[in-house]
Amino acid sequence: MLSHRMIRLFVGLLLAALTSVSPLVAMTFTLIEPIEFPGYGPRPNHMILGSGPIVPGDTQVFEAFMARLPRTDIAEVQWGIALDSPGGSLAEGVRLGEAIRKHVVTTVVLNGHSCESACAVAFLGGSAYYATSLGVIRLLQPGGRLGYHWIAVEDDRSGTVNETLELARATNAFVRDY
Repeated sequence: MLSHRMIRLFVGLLLAALTSVSPLVAMTFTLIEPIEFPGYGPRPNHMILGSGPIVPGDTQVFEAFMARLPRTDIAEVQWGIALDSPGGSLAEGVRLGEAIRKHVVTTVVLNGHSCESACAVAFLGGSAYYATSLGVIRLLQPGGRLGYHWIAVEDDRSGTVNETLELARATNAFVRDY
């Protein structure tokens, strides 16, 4: 029979193993039915759902996904991506937004969905073809949630005020240049 000390050791080791190994959950991309959007201007007639946390490598997955689809053109095909994500990697959010813009995809947050943090940065990449040029198109349905926030620093990594401000300035410059 196991002693109380052995059980505590076993539980401690099990908890350490479970908390030190975090599964890498990434954003997934799937085709969904087109959605009617009111208003004027270009509207997507083909839709993708991008859901889940944004982690390094998601932009490559998105690029591969888009490579299998017909390209956006002004006459027939206008892609939209409905984003539903708690955020994640800021740098990957910027890269994903750049890829969304490159593929001329309108960004959308649907009723009941949320796009926060790094996702909200990727949302800024939304675009569409107009009759004479490429333009910015981002759609937020009533009941959809788009969340931006200030830089977050973990308590044990806060450092001095000057270091935190410098990190905030660098982050702001990174997003501004995007």
